Amino acid sequence: MIAVTNWRNLPPGSKANWNTFATNYPQPCKNPDSGFLSGYQLFIKRQQYLFLNEGIQSEFLEAPLSEVLTLDNYYFTVNQTENCLDVTELYIKNFGLIPSTGQFMLIKVLTYSVKSGQFFPIVTQTIEILKSYIDGLFISLHLPANCRDTVFSVYLSKPVNRSISYSGTKTRYMGCFTTKTFLGLTDTPDSYIGQAGKKVKVKADESGLEFVPDTGGLTCDTVAQCPTIATLINNDIAIINSIVILTNKSFPEVYFGFLYKWQTAVNVKNIAPLGWSLMTRLQAAALQTACGGANASGFNMMETVPGYWNYYSSHVNTKKFNARGAGSMGYYWGDQAAFRTDMYFWLKDEISPGSSSAYNYKLTGNSNATSAENSFNKGQGLSIRLRKDSTILPELGSGTMIGNDGKVYRTICIGGVEYLADNLCETKFRDGTPLNYINVAANWYPSTDSYCAPNMNIANAFKQ
Repeated sequence: MIAVTNWRNLPPGSKANWNTFATNYPQPCKNPDSGFLSGYQLFIKRQQYLFLNEGIQSEFLEAPLSEVLTLDNYYFTVNQTENCLDVTELYIKNFGLIPSTGQFMLIKVLTYSVKSGQFFPIVTQTIEILKSYIDGLFISLHLPANCRDTVFSVYLSKPVNRSISYSGTKTRYMGCFTTKTFLGLTDTPDSYIGQAGKKVKVKADESGLEFVPDTGGLTCDTVAQCPTIATLINNDIAIINSIVILTNKSFPEVYFGFLYKWQTAVNVKNIAPLGWSLMTRLQAAALQTACGGANASGFNMMETVPGYWNYYSSHVNTKKFNARGAGSMGYYWGDQAAFRTDMYFWLKDEISPGSSSAYNYKLTGNSNATSAENSFNKGQGLSIRLRKDSTILPELGSGTMIGNDGKVYRTICIGGVEYLADNLCETKFRDGTPLNYINVAANWYPSTDSYCAPNMNIANAFKQ
């Protein structure tokens, strides 16, 4: 209807031009007995194809155009290249088996200009199957830059004998090469070796790819700088934080966390996120005092939920520290000890500078006593609990900490200090460097920057 309206609104001179064009360049109707298209019919036909290619809101073609397409400008091969049609499904549907190497096919191509709406004479070629693919049949178009506004509709036949003329051989439609086909060729070629400070883009004439200066824009690493994205991320974090506090569960839910070597805990790359750090002996002693002292703090700090301790009937967890019996990993043999019986977490201090041992905090499931002066070989695997450098939480107020992995942990304020209320479950340092995960006991001793799951079972660490 739009095309008909456009014709009615054409000035008389333009209508005359279309009628003259239809006479000088006759195009047959679908029914040969009907003669050739009139100026009006040719106008309507060309507008329809223009709308199909560019959309119903495109500008209509007011003046007829005539173009010349040299048949030598393009050719087809059976090959899988950047610009090819996968005709496997349609070919099998119409003809059965895919042709083999050395056979020939008849290819007929109906060519149409997007710019002028003009149809060119059908091109018929015989092409040899030079290369076959186990996963399909691919037709490639080899095309110079000056044909980029041309649509090529491809029709194929079943295998034929090259020495015989097949004017009446049956062909079936297999798809078409369009302008969008060429615009979509933005994949980096195999020959790309990179150019510092530049990126790859399609050339203006769409004849290939080129390197251009990188003028900026968001990347995977900088997408959070977009204000809209940053707002969405902040909203998501706020929602997750509120869920963690309301449900009293980390996200994803941490069970016993991981066990780490002391060298991993104190590495300058920082396993603690910004604003958090490993406790010193003095800071651990202050935590002990705030929880009831050396002989009365244990049960106030221990998880009451069954499954985290072999003995838990006396646990009250009034300080909501949620201590869980992750045990330890032996430094030499890599043997697990005290699982569900004891909990140890590393402190920053060594027994003496350069010694092989460091201090840790110890809780035992069936004892109300705790120790901030316990020591182990630095190569053993223990839990980690962090301390926040400053806090605005009230006493026993709950908060959250986002780890280097993106996990959201529970936190609790005890004695004016905010502590991690879950065992740490991180797999990388603050700068993104991955830690060395050990899942075979024999590999524990020689490894560095290491962590493992309690009892070498990842299901003990956190909810998968």
